[in-house]
Amino acid sequence: MGATGAVVSVTRPPCIDVPIPFSPESKLACSGALVDARSAMKNLSSVLLFSAVFVATACKGMVYRADAGPMLMVAKGPVALQNAAGNLSLGQNQVDLHDELGLGEANVAPYLRLQGDKDMHRIRLHGFGYNQNGTGTLQHDFGGIVSGSQITSSQQVYSVAANYTYQVARGNHYRLGLGAQLGYYEFDVKARSTLGRESVSTNVLVPMPYADLEFLWGTLSIGANAGFMSIDVRDGNGQYWDLEGYLRWQATRKLDLMAGYRYIVLDTFGTAGARDFDSDVDLQGLFFTAGVKF
Repeated sequence: MGATGAVVSVTRPPCIDVPIPFSPESKLACSGALVDARSAMKNLSSVLLFSAVFVATACKGMVYRADAGPMLMVAKGPVALQNAAGNLSLGQNQVDLHDELGLGEANVAPYLRLQGDKDMHRIRLHGFGYNQNGTGTLQHDFGGIVSGSQITSSQQVYSVAANYTYQVARGNHYRLGLGAQLGYYEFDVKARSTLGRESVSTNVLVPMPYADLEFLWGTLSIGANAGFMSIDVRDGNGQYWDLEGYLRWQATRKLDLMAGYRYIVLDTFGTAGARDFDSDVDLQGLFFTAGVKF
């Protein structure tokens, strides 16, 4: 399995605003947007296909849990983007998502989760996504937008992960599984001012080793799982963490309630489109779900 890299989008006009007839620059801008979208769709499709193969090969005799509910998600941390001249110090121009871009408020995102268990095997597919808009004042340069500029901003966040674990230890009150996860993570930030528009777009498909630990007491279960990968992708280096903890109560034979916490780290640095970028973003938040066992 591989991973695709982060894509940095330089200042450019939106495709819907290009003049007629098309100029070469306008055609290039639209082409870049289409490449970014196709890359994101390819990565997401890979995760969904990976998950479909899991379900198709293991569905006989599998016991499933389907859960859905809200996730209170917050994105924290800095992003930095080189200017066209290439003379910007990224270390000294880290733009904070909350304080400068106005994007640090909690968002209510839909969270979906499907888990299947059979003998020594466990599969899980879960994901969330949201969009947010904000306004702010830059205290550092962001690409070609200089410090002190009033900006409007937006961010788009998606995460879909499929994992498999094989039970390596089991007792009366615990289960430990080891396996692998394939995660798709998309994080896009855009800023616009009177000086133009800049954006940093990251969509990665990351395979990682994965561990799943669960403690069982009657109708209650407490679980934690984790995956980590440090990988050099096409355009940059990155470290990716995906951690989760949860408490589940089996209210009836078929119905359950669950509360948990998700923590994702996207730490990437590299060069794309001749522009250096740096991002150290944490996605974290609580989720509450109701589910059915079948």
